[in-house]
Amino acid sequence: MKKTLILLFVLATSAYSSAQVGAAVNIEGEATIDYLFKNFRFGITFQPSNDIAESILPTISYEAFKKEKYDLYIGAAYDNISNSEYLRIPLGVDIIPLNDKNFSIYAEMVPQINLDSDQSAIRGNLGIRYRFNKEGNRD
Repeated sequence: MKKTLILLFVLATSAYSSAQVGAAVNIEGEATIDYLFKNFRFGITFQPSNDIAESILPTISYEAFKKEKYDLYIGAAYDNISNSEYLRIPLGVDIIPLNDKNFSIYAEMVPQINLDSDQSAIRGNLGIRYRFNKEGNRD
C-alpha cells in the first residue's frame, strides 16, 4: 500500500512541473519535502525510526484558506507503526511572521486514527517551513 502511494506521489508531482518545492521540520524530528500546486501539497514525511519502511509517510493536504499572513490547511497521511495502520488528518495553520513570504511557522492538531483497532490519539505539532519560490510569492 505504501509503495503504491509513493508511486502515485511521484507521478502526480512529475505531472506538475510548475509546482513549488517546500521543506519543513518539526519538534518531533520529522522532516517533510512537498510540492505545492495550486492549493494542494503532495509530500513525503521522513520520521525518526529504526525501520526504514516505517519512516516514510506519504501526505497530501489542501490549503483551504489563504490570507496575507497565514494559511489554514487540512490533510491526510497514511502511517504504519509497529504493524498497525493509521490515518493521520492534520489540521494546521502556517503563520508568515516576516516579509519573506517563503518562510513560515506552522502549528498542527493531528488526529491519528488506528485502522486496526479503536485506539486513536490526537497529537499536536509545531515546526518551520520554507518554500522555494521562483517568483517570490506563495500562489
